[in-house]
Amino acid sequence: MSKRTFQVRFARPVVGADAAPLAPTLRELSGAHGAHLPAHDVGGERYQVRDLVRTGSVWRGVFGKLRDDAPHLVNGADEERELPLADGDRLLEKCHWLYRERGNLLVWQLNRASGGLTRFENYLSHLTGVLVQAPPIMNTGQIEEVLNHRVYEISYGYDRPPALDAGAPRWNQQQFDKMRALDAGHAKFEFRAQRKGQLTERAKEMVREAIGLTGVRKVRVRLTDHDDPIELFAAPLKDKISVEVLGRYPAASDVFAELEDAYDRNRSHIGAADAPA
Repeated sequence: MSKRTFQVRFARPVVGADAAPLAPTLRELSGAHGAHLPAHDVGGERYQVRDLVRTGSVWRGVFGKLRDDAPHLVNGADEERELPLADGDRLLEKCHWLYRERGNLLVWQLNRASGGLTRFENYLSHLTGVLVQAPPIMNTGQIEEVLNHRVYEISYGYDRPPALDAGAPRWNQQQFDKMRALDAGHAKFEFRAQRKGQLTERAKEMVREAIGLTGVRKVRVRLTDHDDPIELFAAPLKDKISVEVLGRYPAASDVFAELEDAYDRNRSHIGAADAPA
């Protein structure tokens, strides 16, 4: 058997205008539909949450893309042929995830073939009729390393959410109010120092506040002594897992065990709210 390595991401999913944790929605969906939630079309492709299991306050599940376009097979004689699919059959590209109700924490096995966290957000939003977002937890150590330098420019995009996060800073409230008055859904902001100068320490605090706020996208920082901007949203908290593969996929139990280990390794970075469940 061979081993395969997967990236792991961490996120805090929120539901609706009041940014409620995901747990009540998962319980409701599981009660209504069982282990396999309904499949839905998202962006012209079909997705589904499958194999939902709740043990105590920890959920295990699979997120998958359902394909009806089977690839071709080349056999040992170097002959190409189609893989037959019966009516209603679909190929499944999948990834595994854990959700811990305590701390509202999603631990996600990254498999780009199955769709990432954005597709998961869109799928649940379509399924529930309510906006669901899963902003990734950021690597604060890497961000602080950047902010220890002289900051020349800050830019970011902002998608106006249905409601602000609790305790959002005043500048976030002001831009939210202006956009709502204009019925604007997206805005871009750029703050730049005088040539060869630097922004004040308050600018760095603004970056710290912006990262993780609902609606804030693509925070970029350009340092006074560097030409190229640094994409801070390229600094999520991440880990790796390695599992033995049988055929195309590893055993689900092995992946879930590795995701638990990834959570344990990063607990100090995730926050004190995530005590063992």
